[in-house]
Amino acid sequence: MFAMRLALAMKRVDVDGMLDEMDPEDLREWQAFAAIDPFDESRADLRNGILLANLGAMLAPFCGAHLADLRPLQFMPFEDRAAVISAEISEEQEALNWANLEATVAMMPE
Repeated sequence: MFAMRLALAMKRVDVDGMLDEMDPEDLREWQAFAAIDPFDESRADLRNGILLANLGAMLAPFCGAHLADLRPLQFMPFEDRAAVISAEISEEQEALNWANLEATVAMMPE
């Protein structure tokens, strides 16, 4: 499956041809790189999950306290969630997120 995602990222149609042209070491380097900085939709899903969880926390006082308990991984459609970078945010990061949100709301015209 990784070879298919790599071929897609490299705009290659012939996956077998791409693999034939690569040394095994090159493939391992690409796998290591993808583990650090994914080049597929997993990163986009993580960002969207964080956004939706923060939106739920913001709306909790108005729409119900249960929204404050939402976590980014709940919005990520993966079967193997262990393979995804941890989406849990620290209390420090959460406080920063709230401060940024409050600053943004303060700039909005009434």
